[in-house]
Amino acid sequence: MGRKRSTRRTKGEGSYWFDKKNNRHVWYLEYEGRRHTVTDRDKDMAERKFQALRKQILSGVNIDGSKQLLSEWLPYYIDNEVARYRKRATAHDYTKRADYFILPTLGEYRLCDLTRHICLAWVNAVVDYRSVKGKPWSLTSIKQARNLLNRALDAAVAERYLEYNPMSSVKVPDRRIGDELVIEDKGPQQKAFTPEQQEAFLEEVLRTNDRHGFYAYYLLAAELGWRRGEGLGIRLKDVDFDQLTISINQQVIRLDSEKLVTTPKTLSSQRALPITQDLAAVLQEQCKRVGATGPDDLLFPNKQGQPRQPNGVTQHVRRVCKRLGFEGFNLHSLRKTAITNWRRNGVDLEVAGALAGHKGVKVTAEVYSDPQMDRKRAAIEKKGKATE
Repeated sequence: MGRKRSTRRTKGEGSYWFDKKNNRHVWYLEYEGRRHTVTDRDKDMAERKFQALRKQILSGVNIDGSKQLLSEWLPYYIDNEVARYRKRATAHDYTKRADYFILPTLGEYRLCDLTRHICLAWVNAVVDYRSVKGKPWSLTSIKQARNLLNRALDAAVAERYLEYNPMSSVKVPDRRIGDELVIEDKGPQQKAFTPEQQEAFLEEVLRTNDRHGFYAYYLLAAELGWRRGEGLGIRLKDVDFDQLTISINQQVIRLDSEKLVTTPKTLSSQRALPITQDLAAVLQEQCKRVGATGPDDLLFPNKQGQPRQPNGVTQHVRRVCKRLGFEGFNLHSLRKTAITNWRRNGVDLEVAGALAGHKGVKVTAEVYSDPQMDRKRAAIEKKGKATE
């Protein structure tokens, strides 16, 4: 007579039984002193859920940690891995992205329930979203939100709350379906002023300078390429009239309705910029205009001698451009103009990046060096002469 076949499972495989009272299929596993139970009315579903749980347990995933909601984990990640080591403005920006793009739709998911399919569906949903006015969200903003979620889930993997990051292979498209069918008659948006446009802009600002006092600020922005808040943070002690340099040591920023004076954007943003005798004369006149005599006195303050609201400068540029009929320009166009002029005049990328306060030359080359029409025309005419 043959020996009866044993139904006992080996260690780590778990135990199964059918609970007649509750009409449920039950799988049970005890591992390293922790008890784990999975139940379902469908036998196959119960086994699939158990095998997925068993795989996580045996791979070292922290099961309790994996059950926390994304609405709990994402703020924790921002508070402990961003706010502690990054600037307050960066943490503030991350929180706004989380609250606006991620948590309203994914916040109630547990970490262990997030799959690549769910992440892909989220990306497609935010890309296709239209506001009440029919306006879609910016793809750049969606990419930033996706990158934040990706980094947070990477941290969850490092904590062993997840076996893998379901967002890692999900990307935001560079364009939406049907974008190629939308023909814009107005042409590409301008990024930098032409020499003629820059001259007209500065002349218009100078004409009304008695009312706002922005002329020196805009002139130096177009020549030195400083960021909005960097120029607003310039103090008298930051200018060396003997060595003809300006040091960028602080900036003025706005967080919601709060105005703050902070260090520059990055370590490479803290830099010294050379100035000409003409620019030094403009700055000396500006000092007299605002009564800057002490080392800590700002050169571009408000009427109370305090830092200006950055948004006020931005809005003023828009009003000036509107009067001149310049479309597609903003305050940042002055920075783009400065860097574009450096490249036009033969300044190499390394020096241009250092003047702009960039970490490397890639941003300088790809984002700020805008080849204008005169340079494009010169290239075509040069090629035409070569073929004659």
